[in-house]
Amino acid sequence: MLGFFTAIISFTIGSLNILGNRDFLESALLILILSGSLVLAFVGFGLLFQTKIQHPWRTVSISLTSALVIIGSLIAYYFIK
Repeated sequence: MLGFFTAIISFTIGSLNILGNRDFLESALLILILSGSLVLAFVGFGLLFQTKIQHPWRTVSISLTSALVIIGSLIAYYFIK
């Protein structure tokens, strides 16, 4: 539970720092990269410190989804710049 609140705090602080003096689309893509990275880190720490056995396909699907969000945002950011 502590990791969830830490992720919320880092997402809020990171979002405020990203919104500095960029346009909306660039900031939105950077926030998507940040949120995908946080989800991927949260899943990774969940794998390291498992307390019970979970369904492996759920973990794989969440990891792939967050990796696709990160890659898609990076590609879109590259084409916008």
